[in-house]
Amino acid sequence: MLAKQEPKIFSKTEDLANALLEGQLDVACEFSSYTVYNYRVKMGTTIQGIYPDEGIPLIMTPIAILDNSEPLEEAKLFLDFILSREGQELTQRLNYSYSLRGDVAPIEGMPSLNQLTVLRPSNAAEYGAKRDAYVREFNNLLGSEWRK
Repeated sequence: MLAKQEPKIFSKTEDLANALLEGQLDVACEFSSYTVYNYRVKMGTTIQGIYPDEGIPLIMTPIAILDNSEPLEEAKLFLDFILSREGQELTQRLNYSYSLRGDVAPIEGMPSLNQLTVLRPSNAAEYGAKRDAYVREFNNLLGSEWRK
């Protein structure tokens, strides 16, 4: 059982990264691309992202215009900009997140998105319906001690 290995849970990835750098941990998992990029490229630390061949989760960041948005024309202009090549390059620079646009170069120091295997459920509705079971399984793997 994973609980016997006494996993440590951190509320912020920065705390996790610092614990790893300070030698409190031998390995850490579930870093965001922002954290890896920030610590490795910008701060020059030894943290390195590992992207398993089996796959990685991909978290999408949606953008939309709400029905009651005012002023609507400006909202449309912003949406057009943020989805444009220039907007995606800016978003990528500021957030260190991947762009799905094929004409936007990957972030320096990180593998391109098309080099990674992205984990996807074969049936999203079925996957969503099993959420409670997945949470129970997660809690059983870690035991009740992780919640402290």
